[in-house]
Amino acid sequence: MSFSDQMLKIDRRIIFLMIGLCTLLPLLYPVGLPIKISSEVRGVYDHIESLPEESVFLLSIDFDPASKPELYPQAISLLRHAFRKNLRVLTMTLWVSGTGMADQIVTQVAKEMGKEYGKDYAFLGWSPGGQAVIINMGQDLYSAFPSDYGGKPTKGLPLLEGVRNLKDVTYMV
Repeated sequence: MSFSDQMLKIDRRIIFLMIGLCTLLPLLYPVGLPIKISSEVRGVYDHIESLPEESVFLLSIDFDPASKPELYPQAISLLRHAFRKNLRVLTMTLWVSGTGMADQIVTQVAKEMGKEYGKDYAFLGWSPGGQAVIINMGQDLYSAFPSDYGGKPTKGLPLLEGVRNLKDVTYMV
């Protein structure tokens, strides 16, 4: 009897048991692979660490549900880091399909960190135009985003005191 014939005669319950064990063993006894921090990640972290409190940090959350598994943890980490440093966090998105998701991320992390909307952070939402929005923000932030995601006027938000355009933003990611 050949090897393939022997394999075909194995009871399926034994096969399911073996698959279950192969799945459970790494969960019960993690391998513990080392995580290497790239120079780019270290550079972003160090730069945020070097910012003085109350600096304006702009985070553009530009992804949609398809890339959420990869980019969601990154956005969470950046927001937590910025809030821990007591930066004034301004968020936006250039992808209309990710607007609701971006709002959810910002709101979740701000609540977790005890931050107040309008004072510590704001979510501008989405504005049509792509690169033209960025150029417009470079000239006048308030014409690019006259209101935030919730419809509140951006002029007068304590968070944006002293901010007219992108030149007044300390760091952008």
